[in-house]
Amino acid sequence: MDQSVMDRYIDEMQKMYKIAKAKDPNYVTAATTPALPGTGYLVMQVTTMRSTYPVQGAKVTVYQGDYADGNIVAQETTDENGKTKPIPLATPAKGLSEQPEDESTQVYSSYNVLVDADGYVKTINKNLPVFDGVTSLQAVDLLPVSAAGGNTETRVTDEYRDYSL
Repeated sequence: MDQSVMDRYIDEMQKMYKIAKAKDPNYVTAATTPALPGTGYLVMQVTTMRSTYPVQGAKVTVYQGDYADGNIVAQETTDENGKTKPIPLATPAKGLSEQPEDESTQVYSSYNVLVDADGYVKTINKNLPVFDGVTSLQAVDLLPVSAAGGNTETRVTDEYRDYSL
């Protein structure tokens, strides 16, 4: 992976954390507080050839932080339909979204996912939002190494959006 991409990602995450922490000293994320009160679920749907064929046996690694030294939260393998079982992930309680609007309170957790399968280019999806009590389906379309001209450089997609409620 291109080091400059990872450096920018780390800088961006640190800035976001500092801004949120400055607004609220009780600010928590799944990375800073391992026992968050909520649980959300993530199901990965792994396909190839523009979502035409499911990829069975793809290794799905859910982590927080940098790819090289991040905190691995869960690992699953896709079934014959290219799907993982629902992966339970720690989230802030959904009751936080029912509080009067407070921009410093994050009502979801962000996770990164690495998808790796033999014969395909590794793919990373960054900043996938997971909400308490919600099962999210994330589609990933893997590129065969042969179609990439032998290039095995990891593909990175950043899903960051502002999900203020």
